[in-house]
Amino acid sequence: QFWHRRQSSFSRHSREKSRFEFSTIMLSSAEKLLRHIEESQLTSDLGGFLPYNHSEWISFRLNLEQFMNEVDVLLEQMLLLEQRMTKDYVADDVEGAEQVLQYHCNLKEEVKMCPQGVLKKGRDLISSIEQKPDDSGTSSITPDKINATATIRHLLEGVQRKHRQLEDLWSSHKSQLEQNLQLKIFERSVYKVRGGWGYCYIIRRFVVGEKLAKG
Repeated sequence: QFWHRRQSSFSRHSREKSRFEFSTIMLSSAEKLLRHIEESQLTSDLGGFLPYNHSEWISFRLNLEQFMNEVDVLLEQMLLLEQRMTKDYVADDVEGAEQVLQYHCNLKEEVKMCPQGVLKKGRDLISSIEQKPDDSGTSSITPDKINATATIRHLLEGVQRKHRQLEDLWSSHKSQLEQNLQLKIFERSVYKVRGGWGYCYIIRRFVVGEKLAKG
């Protein structure tokens, strides 16, 4: 009844009729499915041997969706971390340059550890797909899980690539901050030297002037 109603509904839309051209095969039993569909594409309840466990599939999909969400959150965190590393902190003296450099060095551990939890979870998911047998002891990898594995690997590669970029950025910015610190130290040294020479110059002029007065 339902199927006939749907066919009638499609046929009423003449403009869309070409999109819904199909033939209907009515089967009186599940066994007759084997005449049209390979056993490998049917689950055991339909006479095939496609490995499928609905509870396991639900659990797997929940884990996969959670992993994908964690990847999104991690990428946002890594973007914020990148902004913190590249933020322009103006240092007017040696002490300020030292503080900025120390703040940047403190980010090293955060940069190193930020992706580790997500990377481990993704690898564990892949391992559970590739190693877990079904009840008969054979592999239960389905096309759906194969596609999911490819998705997980792609996300892991993206996270690892972004992590390498963060590490490179941290190292590059650290070098810049170290150079800035050395510049501030040099400026302070120059200032001290200039101050000392100025004092000597004033004393010398005073002494020379005194001798000229005597002359």
